[in-house]
Amino acid sequence: MKKIIFSVRTLLSGVVTLLGFSSCGENIFNGGEMVCEYGVPTVDYRVIGEVKDESGKPLQGIQVIVKDKFLYNKNGDYEHTYNHEGDTVYTDAKGTFESAKIQSAALKYQEIIFNDVDGEANGGEFRSVGMSIKDFDSKQIKKGNDWYDGDFELSTKVQMKKK
Repeated sequence: MKKIIFSVRTLLSGVVTLLGFSSCGENIFNGGEMVCEYGVPTVDYRVIGEVKDESGKPLQGIQVIVKDKFLYNKNGDYEHTYNHEGDTVYTDAKGTFESAKIQSAALKYQEIIFNDVDGEANGGEFRSVGMSIKDFDSKQIKKGNDWYDGDFELSTKVQMKKK
């Protein structure tokens, strides 16, 4: 009986091994090119925009935190090893900002936080603003293929209110 079970396991292992190697062959849906990807889909994105006060004056020195919540567990602890966990930048004299290029699994788990970190300097104290990436305008810069969804530029205009 043990010999039969061993033989069946050996046979099944061989079949699974052959199927595994053959799964990385030609893909008729991609023009016959060899496509063999493992892991999760990816997308690259950059966040740009401008921050102004209620009167329309550009705000300099506003901290802009791009937080990719896909990378965090339910407790808010960073748990994934990924190419980038987000970015923190500051607005310039024109109130504009641009994050580094960030890679993620999808464009729906990001949160952008705007903080006045310089107090009374640059026009007074302003309340923090939090936004979902879903509220940004999206423009595709580079088309993706297979598991790569492409490169996107996400833009917004933010108005901060004084405390």
